[in-house]
Amino acid sequence: MESEQIIDVQLLNGSLVDVDAFAEYREQDRRFGMRGKNVRLIFPEKYKIRDLKSRHGWQSYSASNTIVLSRHYTWDGPSGPTFDTPSLRLASLVHDIICTETARGYAIKGYVLRHEIYRLIAIDQQCPRWRANGHFAALVGFNWAYPLYKKLRGK
Repeated sequence: MESEQIIDVQLLNGSLVDVDAFAEYREQDRRFGMRGKNVRLIFPEKYKIRDLKSRHGWQSYSASNTIVLSRHYTWDGPSGPTFDTPSLRLASLVHDIICTETARGYAIKGYVLRHEIYRLIAIDQQCPRWRANGHFAALVGFNWAYPLYKKLRGK
């Protein structure tokens, strides 16, 4: 994956990221996908990325604090009862990756921290703070309650 052309995306640095420059919505499968290039997500140092390889098309590197997405990676965009807006696309992309469990765990440790990063990226991408806070609360609540619900139902 490293030898192919890579687009660098710096996260949480106060600049807007045009997700449409490297990803597109695919109507046939109702998912977003890369535009034929790999993408490197560069995290600030305070978020410690772990070395992992996912079968879903991404690999993370602790030495450079990055996650590299294959040009074949797809994601479903913002989840829940929400509108798909440019201010949430990057947040949903990063959130889908860091909340995907691999055989060795998550790219970022910390249940609440993974959802907090979604909130911070949304705000950084000019999503209204009240909306980003609402998404954060819904993500934390749902992702806590749903496994409990499944356990109680015996599934």
